Amino acid sequence: MLRKLVPVLVLFAITTSCSKDKFQTTPSISIKEETSIVPVGGTLFVRMEYTDKEGDVSRGSLIYLPELLNTRRLAPNVPPYAPINLPVPDFPDNDKGEIELNLDWVNIYKEIQARPGQDKNDTIRIKLVVMDRENNTSDTAVTGTIVLLGQ
Repeated sequence: MLRKLVPVLVLFAITTSCSKDKFQTTPSISIKEETSIVPVGGTLFVRMEYTDKEGDVSRGSLIYLPELLNTRRLAPNVPPYAPINLPVPDFPDNDKGEIELNLDWVNIYKEIQARPGQDKNDTIRIKLVVMDRENNTSDTAVTGTIVLLGQ
């Protein structure tokens, strides 16, 4: 009986002692807080939490792409949104932390075609990706609906 039990206990000890790492080499991000309405002249705020096994997100890149959700088109001669690549500030290497994105209304608002008396609010969501110093790219985090109030 003991001869049959020992291999089972050894196998159990090996499988329970070998645990997988909590974090992966590829960064992961999730949105923790965001602005839902941005008034004219206001600031859009997104707070993200990241995890990264090596902790080398500092001095990496944050890439964001606003996506227009309006059924109305942009006003004539207004270019569509394009991806923006921002440097992540220098901070101590940690395998978990937070990154904040603050965007002024004037830099993200796109004028919408509107009839007289109709609002010119811009409804967007933002797709975000983090790239660490080794060029490992995170999954894509997407904000909820954000309303940029028009003039």
